[in-house]
Amino acid sequence: GRYELGSLAMANAGPNTNGSQFFVISGPDGMRLPPLYSLFGKVVSGLDVVQTINDLGSGSGRPSEVVTIQSVTITER
Repeated sequence: GRYELGSLAMANAGPNTNGSQFFVISGPDGMRLPPLYSLFGKVVSGLDVVQTINDLGSGSGRPSEVVTIQSVTITER
């Protein structure tokens, strides 16, 4: 699929390896990813929070601080 800012996708390490990890597209680099990840949602409000979490990133890809998601609202369309 085509990834847009805020797209929520399932991370994987190749075919048949989906697990419990997910990622949110937070900038132009993510929007250029190849269409190999299953899209299953989109952040429609709170992109500022996504950016704050993104800013905690490190060279290894892990956040420099523990990040806890305390609540999520899911809306079906």
